[in-house]
Amino acid sequence: MKRSLIIAIIFCLAATSAVWAQDYVVLPTIGIRGGADFARYRDTGPTSGISMKNQTNGTAGITGEWGLWHPDDWWSTLSIKTDALWIRTGGRFAMSNGTIQKDQVDELRFAPSLLFRWTTHAPAPFIMAGPFIGYDINDKYTLTNAPAGVATSGTLQDWQKLNWGVSGGAGFQIPTPAGAVSIDGRYNLGLENKIKNNAQSGLKRYTSGVMVTAGYDFRLPSSH
Repeated sequence: MKRSLIIAIIFCLAATSAVWAQDYVVLPTIGIRGGADFARYRDTGPTSGISMKNQTNGTAGITGEWGLWHPDDWWSTLSIKTDALWIRTGGRFAMSNGTIQKDQVDELRFAPSLLFRWTTHAPAPFIMAGPFIGYDINDKYTLTNAPAGVATSGTLQDWQKLNWGVSGGAGFQIPTPAGAVSIDGRYNLGLENKIKNNAQSGLKRYTSGVMVTAGYDFRLPSSH
C-alpha cells in the first residue's frame, strides 16, 4: 500500500513538472468563469438618513486573452483580456424610518483589460486594469419594513440603464495540459450617475463592488 502511494506521488510530481516545463505562455485562450460580486452604492449629494450596506451578488461569463508582448529575458507577458459578463450590481441601504431597500440590477458588461503576468512563479501571479461598459437588462427593488400603503417591490424609477467605469485587480493562474485554471479579484468603480432626474434632489448614485471569480481558460489551437 505504501509503495503504491509513493509511486502515485512520484507520478503526480513528474506530471506537474512536465506541465511547468512547457512554455508558460499558452495564449490565445478562451474560457468561462463565475463568482461573487460584493456590491455597494456610492452616493454623493444629500444623503442624510441613508445608511449604505454591502450586498452579495453573483457574476458569470466568458473571457478571452491574447498576447501582446512576451520578452523571454523578463520572464513575463503582457496581454489583453476581454470579459463578457452578466453581473448583478445594485446595492442595499437602510433609511431613517427603518425601511430597508435592496436593489437587484442585472447588467451585461464588456470589460477589456491589460494584463501583466509574471511567469517565474507557480502559480503565476498577474495584475490587470481597464475600463468597462455595461447595460442594465433588469432593475428591480424590494422593501422590508416599508410604511403601510407603500409598494414592497417594483421597478427602479428614473434609472440610467447605461453604466461605465474602470476596474483593476490581481490574481494567479495554474497551467494544465489543456489550458489553465485562473482565479482573480478586482474592484469595479462605476462612473455613471444612475439617477436620471436629480436636478431637484441633487443626489447622485454610482455602482461599485469587489468581484471575485474563478474559471478555466482553454488553449486555442494557435497557442504556443
